[in-house]
Amino acid sequence: DASIMQEAVKHSWRAVTHASAKLDVSSILKAVEQDWRAISIYLDQLNSLEEIEDVQKLVKANPEIVRDERLKGEKMVVLLAVKQDGNVLRFCTDQLRDDEVVAYAAVTQTWRALEFVSQRLKGEEDLVDLAFKQEGLALQHAAPALRAQPLVVMRAMKRNAAAFQFADRHLHMDTAFWERLSRHFPRAWLRWMRYGRWPGEIGYRPNKPSPGF
Repeated sequence: DASIMQEAVKHSWRAVTHASAKLDVSSILKAVEQDWRAISIYLDQLNSLEEIEDVQKLVKANPEIVRDERLKGEKMVVLLAVKQDGNVLRFCTDQLRDDEVVAYAAVTQTWRALEFVSQRLKGEEDLVDLAFKQEGLALQHAAPALRAQPLVVMRAMKRNAAAFQFADRHLHMDTAFWERLSRHFPRAWLRWMRYGRWPGEIGYRPNKPSPGF
């Protein structure tokens, strides 16, 4: 009886594991809210994914349902999920992590999703800039080639100066880059002078560790 199952699920999602008949959507929704694994039991009862009812409600109840092997490669379901929680991209197939539509949706939801897009997309400047609009620390997830570009690093630093720590090492040692930083970040000038990094200054050492921010 559906009403009995709905009442049982209120106490524990595991009640659906004892269902003798096909689960009703209301029961599975309540179960999925508690634990994404409940979706697997529901899918086991279906002949195909096309039989899924109220997929939007299921994703809304718990976007982590894409952790199920049958859903992690379903673009429609994944797209709905990352729009609610971009971090669930980590559970999806490599193919969808390399899908621009899915990646942009995930990063729009949270800059942290940049960590989970493909290596190819980590090098897409537009996608990385989208993450920067939320948090400069997203630089840590950008491709090495972008972390070595002065203008990219500076865009990240304008959002959060601490992003400097994720810039390519050669920029930490680049006199011209520090000169540019000193024009935009007063603290850069102070740190540079404190650590004696100008050529010709007393105590100048080319290989001295970067003072950072």
